[in-house]
Amino acid sequence: MGIKWAGSYCNGKKLNPHYMVIVAGVIDGGYIYQCVKCHRHKWLPAHYKEAIALGNLMVKYGDTVGYQMMLDKYPKAKVMMAKLQDLDYVRKVVKDDEDFTQVVGVVMRKKEYDKEEL
Repeated sequence: MGIKWAGSYCNGKKLNPHYMVIVAGVIDGGYIYQCVKCHRHKWLPAHYKEAIALGNLMVKYGDTVGYQMMLDKYPKAKVMMAKLQDLDYVRKVVKDDEDFTQVVGVVMRKKEYDKEEL
């Protein structure tokens, strides 16, 4: 799953930093945050040692690869982030609310990440 790091700024513009709030409780030892401006999501570990490990991975391997390596340790969080990222991409393409709802239903039923073996 090609999950991308949301970065520090909305739409990559340094004048618009993310304003992240927690939108989901503990999922696999961390929290899901959503930016109130651009609605992008991040999963971040709740424990400070894991947060430090995430930072070290991102410095060593780059933001996205380091983030993916951390999510590999937390499969439930990885699945949730994959779903949220897919929803973000679909919403950018499908503007009509009714069409969006139908597409989301189809995607959620057919995607591989909904299977129990993950």
